[in-house]
Amino acid sequence: RKNTNINSIKSVINIENRNIDIDRKYLNICSYVSGGIGDNIISIGTLLNIKKKINCRTKIYIYTERVPELIKLFEMNEDIKIVDAYFFENDMQLYDISFFMAHKLVLKYVNMTEVEKKCPELIYFIKKICKENEEYKFYIDSNPLADGILAQKEMLMGRNRWTELNVGTFINTPVVPVHLDMNDMDFMKKINVPYITVNFGSDTTYACIQPKVWPRENFEAFIALIHETYPSLKVVQVGSADTPRLKGTDYAMLGESFSRIKVLLKHSLLHIDSEGGLVHLCRQLKTKCAVLFGPTWQEYFG
Repeated sequence: RKNTNINSIKSVINIENRNIDIDRKYLNICSYVSGGIGDNIISIGTLLNIKKKINCRTKIYIYTERVPELIKLFEMNEDIKIVDAYFFENDMQLYDISFFMAHKLVLKYVNMTEVEKKCPELIYFIKKICKENEEYKFYIDSNPLADGILAQKEMLMGRNRWTELNVGTFINTPVVPVHLDMNDMDFMKKINVPYITVNFGSDTTYACIQPKVWPRENFEAFIALIHETYPSLKVVQVGSADTPRLKGTDYAMLGESFSRIKVLLKHSLLHIDSEGGLVHLCRQLKTKCAVLFGPTWQEYFG
């Protein structure tokens, strides 16, 4: 572009101008986490498991396309920094270890000298990652086109969406501590009766309704049945701003801030959804879910 200011681009790419202060006393791990909110939660859970497992001071830098949502989830965790995914290729060699995470933990860069000095116990782990990356090279290079084949392979080996990121038995705990902002409780005062939540949608990345989403007419028939059977129970629809409102819902919290959605889900008696990010979030909030599986496998995603 003719009007591009090269100096301004360099200024933005410069890490000091993006408030990223890498403390060399720590083992600094960064990772590009791809996919939707559910994928991000799973990937970050894996990184937190690594941090918990090793015996050294560690800071984690998450490169994501979901910056606002993840900031709301992890802003109280001092050892996690959220960074725009745009800068990953530029930054990854600044850290001691850099990963790319989709369905596998893919090693992109490692400074073995620093790792051996700060956390020698990780050397064996890194070698295992390299070996697994070579074994799964076809699936890694084909992401996301071969994800369905990979899922079938993982199920045959007794693994699921969480445990496929495990390397040996090094990491395997699907618990992610998320931040809940109680300041958003005020907007819930108008919902002063028991309620359940529903979501008609899956991932805002796609401009259409994915095949795994329960049909709209089924949701609306279900809502009518809920009102008939439990007249005092309210049905609250959550989702993105462009999601069609379901007939029969008492409240439509569409396009609300992610912080508010978290609080809403936390106090829901039950969340009804297709397999997706809000279900993964509910699991961490300990909110019960009814998940409607379509072409996706319950054994793998459940």
